[in-house]
Amino acid sequence: MRKKNIPYIISYGLALLIALLATVFYRQSLLAVLFLLMLLLPVLSVALTIHAAKKIELQALSPSNAVTVPSDINILLKVNNPGLLPMLNLELMFSCENLFYPDGRDNTIVLPAEARRKLEFTIPVYTALSGLFTMDIKEVFITDYLHLYTVKTGFRAHLEIPVLPADTELPGIRLTKTASENEDSEPSPEGEPGSDIRELREYRPGDRLKDIHWKMSARSDDILVKEYERSRELYYLLLPELEDGSAEANLSLFYALGKKLIKDRESFRAAIYNPDDKSFELLKVSEPEDLDRALFSMYRMRLEKHSTALLSMGSQFPDRSGIILISKGAVTTTDAPAEV
Repeated sequence: MRKKNIPYIISYGLALLIALLATVFYRQSLLAVLFLLMLLLPVLSVALTIHAAKKIELQALSPSNAVTVPSDINILLKVNNPGLLPMLNLELMFSCENLFYPDGRDNTIVLPAEARRKLEFTIPVYTALSGLFTMDIKEVFITDYLHLYTVKTGFRAHLEIPVLPADTELPGIRLTKTASENEDSEPSPEGEPGSDIRELREYRPGDRLKDIHWKMSARSDDILVKEYERSRELYYLLLPELEDGSAEANLSLFYALGKKLIKDRESFRAAIYNPDDKSFELLKVSEPEDLDRALFSMYRMRLEKHSTALLSMGSQFPDRSGIILISKGAVTTTDAPAEV
């Protein structure tokens, strides 16, 4: 029984009392029959509801693919009542929220479960922000015909729908590649870094500052760079910040830049920062599916009021340069190298 049932119980109890008084006062057989029927109805109503509730089948389905903002997310509810009696008061309690922006509010919807029928209902939810949209069906109640008793079913459902950022136009930006001697990555076709210098050559956009031969450059009119026998694997490293207030713009820029690099056949890595334990997950991205996985991994992180991603990156990887930072709706790099 729920609190919602109490007013109906009180009302029905008063009706029974009036029927009893009328039966005793007037001593009519018809009134006596009516009173007995009123006594039996609650028992019959509750018994039939409990029996029917065991047979009702529920299913909640989300769109098969991710959606792009702005968009309506259509949640499909399937209700199957194989019994002979219709259940008119099937109440679902659920919550909807974007993990970046927790809501905490519960919603309810009342659906009919017609006898011997499979019905489908759509719950449209509008979203204007990217992130991981979730829907949790927490409880399902079925109330008897007289609203005197409510059966609580064991149905639960958790749905997750990725919401992709809207397309955005990339500004004119200059990007650099990075490498780290401590990076545990797959070797490039040229091999792992060696310690022997093969030759000195002129500086080219994309070269790291630590490879510049400063002494020889000082004696020459050109900036000279050390060319090793085996070269390091260079790649673009994208570090998107998840900061409250600019997260939507940063996600759009990250996604647009990632698609551009993939289109240009450029492999890159996405640094996914977890502010709770200040750790990084470096994901290699070379295909659209990899980009989606990196984005969805970011969706499970929480927004920071003031991002500490770049500061943590510098403390954990002090030898790394050429980080492409996506922050406050802009793209910047730690070096000034080649244009993409």
